[in-house]
Amino acid sequence: MSGTTSGTVATYPYDMMKVLEHSFRRAGKSITKASGEQIAIATDIVFTVTSQWINAGFPLWTREYLLLPITVGSPDVACPVGTVDVIHTYWRILNPWRSTATLTTGADATVLFAGAPNSDVAITGINPGVNVNFLSSMEVDTVGVLLGGSTSLTAALQIQTAPDGVTWTTVQTLPSTTYAPQVWQYFDLDPSITSQYVQIILPSATSTTWTLNQLNFGLANGQDITNGPLNIDDYYNQPDKSYQGNQPNSCFIDRQLNFPVIKQWPCPNVTAFYNGTVAALVRRYIQDPGLLTNAVEVPQRWLEALQWGVAKLLMYELPDEEQATQTSYFTLMAKQQRLQAVTAELTKAESLAWAEERSNSPFRVTPNITCYTV
Repeated sequence: MSGTTSGTVATYPYDMMKVLEHSFRRAGKSITKASGEQIAIATDIVFTVTSQWINAGFPLWTREYLLLPITVGSPDVACPVGTVDVIHTYWRILNPWRSTATLTTGADATVLFAGAPNSDVAITGINPGVNVNFLSSMEVDTVGVLLGGSTSLTAALQIQTAPDGVTWTTVQTLPSTTYAPQVWQYFDLDPSITSQYVQIILPSATSTTWTLNQLNFGLANGQDITNGPLNIDDYYNQPDKSYQGNQPNSCFIDRQLNFPVIKQWPCPNVTAFYNGTVAALVRRYIQDPGLLTNAVEVPQRWLEALQWGVAKLLMYELPDEEQATQTSYFTLMAKQQRLQAVTAELTKAESLAWAEERSNSPFRVTPNITCYTV
């Protein structure tokens, strides 16, 4: 007679504490007797084990597609802290709205969408913002914000639409972001929105002032153009690395200590600054361990590899519970046998996990025959 199953998949609670409990037991140690220092050591091990996996392969869930800010006249585009490597880079050609706009105060805001250097615009009130009447239903794929003033702002901006330009409904809340003055922050809307009336606001319960310098509403038909990869010699042998253009077409990935820096060529000029940006497909580290009540950022198919890996290093780093009284030959032999068993289980678990870290998508090999046809 068959029993009733749970009816759920991948919802079983498995937080950091549970990972450590299993790891301690597999190492032959009791977590109930562990000190705060030993729990901290075990948490450090989770961090270093998951960090080392980046050297062994490519955990596919750490792949991200980013829109990165650029600087006029500078080749350098810094990736976020925690980025390991840049797989591909692109130049995003926006299709920006270049016409009228209105502040939530009723004042004209067309200058914010002009795509040219201008003075800052201060918007005051509850939920200060900017709205656009496209005159007909339009698709908006990307939103760019260039903060004005001299003070950074951390906020989760909201995108709103209205059927009549009067009754506004929040359709998306952008990720909480720290905006720096004169530095673009771009967001691809997911899903994109289609409406005649679109508004971006700074949510606030009381009257506040939001200082902007420029906005970009990227409409449909924007393009990502692949940048040609350069090696270190190709880039530094460029005779004029400060040359500016409307669209960078190649780049060198400079892997520095804390994050890679994309060195693009030619450097973006003012036109490029207001009409495009760099997009990059990157891979990053696995998220930090966090609190004991947090989940570890690994798929459940990786939990066995993680727990055996932590267990093995715990055996090296934590003292034996009986070491204070005696260390006999038989104790040492038992520890060695356990270490061998843990190592064998770790090898098996990591092999199974890495074997599943693959994509079934097709790959293509395209021979370059231009030397014979041009």
